[in-house]
Amino acid sequence: MSNKLSELILSYFKHYKLLKSSADDIIADLVRDNYVLMYELFDECMDFGIPQLTEFSVLKDFIKLMIKPEDYYDESHVNDEINMVEKQVETEINSSISRSAVNKISWRPKGIFYNKNEIFVNFTENLKFKFNHKIHKVVINQILGEINCKSYLSGMPNLKLGLNETVDATNSIFNNIQYHQCVDLNNLSDNTIQFIPPDGEFKLLNYQILNTNILQPLILVKPLYRLFKRNDTYKLRIKLELVTTFKRKFSMTDIKIRIPLIVKHPSLFINFNNSLRFKTKLGIVIHSLEDESIIWKIEKLQGSMKGEMLAEFDLITEKQLYTTHMDNFSRGKQQKNDLFYFELSSELSKLSSGKSSTENYFTEKKKLFNKDDDNILTVEFELKNMLYSGLKVDFLRITEEQMKFQSFPWILYSVSSTGDDYSFVLADDEFMSDISEDDNLLKEQVYRAEGEEEEEEEVEDGNNENDKNEEELQESNQPVQSDIGDNNDNVRDHIGKFKFQNGAKLDFEEYVLSDEE
Repeated sequence: MSNKLSELILSYFKHYKLLKSSADDIIADLVRDNYVLMYELFDECMDFGIPQLTEFSVLKDFIKLMIKPEDYYDESHVNDEINMVEKQVETEINSSISRSAVNKISWRPKGIFYNKNEIFVNFTENLKFKFNHKIHKVVINQILGEINCKSYLSGMPNLKLGLNETVDATNSIFNNIQYHQCVDLNNLSDNTIQFIPPDGEFKLLNYQILNTNILQPLILVKPLYRLFKRNDTYKLRIKLELVTTFKRKFSMTDIKIRIPLIVKHPSLFINFNNSLRFKTKLGIVIHSLEDESIIWKIEKLQGSMKGEMLAEFDLITEKQLYTTHMDNFSRGKQQKNDLFYFELSSELSKLSSGKSSTENYFTEKKKLFNKDDDNILTVEFELKNMLYSGLKVDFLRITEEQMKFQSFPWILYSVSSTGDDYSFVLADDEFMSDISEDDNLLKEQVYRAEGEEEEEEEVEDGNNENDKNEEELQESNQPVQSDIGDNNDNVRDHIGKFKFQNGAKLDFEEYVLSDEE
């Protein structure tokens, strides 16, 4: 079976939620080993190339694949009475399935019963947000939401879901809405959705909101990079401020702020031999070698709060890096700088171009320094019990004419952002350097390990005035973890209070307001 055919089968079944495995697990061999199941699915859900029955809850009653035990054909199973009972049960099951398949409500079979009738409605929204500090503008602010349900209701219940926002196409805040087939589109009013739910898990609808000018960001961060020299040692200090703009009664959890390690100097590099030092009252800071960044992890953060973090790295010049490496090599020693800049890069270069890895690393570093690419800071988080769009459930009515049971509906709201969906573009004014011009001229003369002779100039220490931020930073293995405490600076409510149009300039400080009464 070709890969193209296996991809076609995968896309067809994944579209109708008939296969729940990830795409990486579905390969041609797996399709070949389960060809009987594939043929059964095709036979039931497609006629003459046209999809017919695609509801999983009904298909699983049609298709029964099982291994019969070894004693199935023993004499105890061959008598006429057992055969008659088996045929009768099989006929009743098949007739029930057939009635469900040709019924108007094909997604829900009859005869479902639960001792406790419950339905769980989960509203989830994923944000795509991008703020450009260069132009002080919100470039992207989109909402991708969906409503997932778990139905454990008896009989044939009829549900009416009332929302505080209209779902009518003419006056709706939603740009794109896709409904499940169980939704009665004929009875779809301004803010009410009527449907008969399938049994088990299903996605009621998904939506997209593009017009979000009236919504202010949930969290704002502002970094500041500073290069300076203290006691003949070059250092990089990163200061990060954050502020949350949602209401204080809500809490944001699992916050991960990924800050890129950027040294705005072509001949200075992070000294990995010395540990990262940081200071913060919120969470911990870890160093990620995988993408050359630091990650500020915060377990929980309340609304209308501010936080601050300081991180400091020692820097090393290119000349010192080569000299120390050659000295360690002659003595048979290996430090972290040797492992990262030379050994690890050497192994990676063998898999790519085959050139000297050290030369490639420093050359690429200089190329990136000369480029004007955007430096991105990303934020991951999860916020429960509220939605960024302000969508809420006004009512949920469950009726069943025959059984008239007592039901228990459960509603859950959550907002999340993962990966680089929530990002900030760093500006040039967020990078400062207190290194004197004499030092800059010196660092431009790069020491070559290949034996190239370069003229060395005398280093003249500049008058460095860097004592204004002489705060003691703690070692990364001894972080200070404490609560943020009471903060008197409060922020506006996150919906409808603050308005900005596309192109309006935003300041970080304008979100901080006076004390609440």
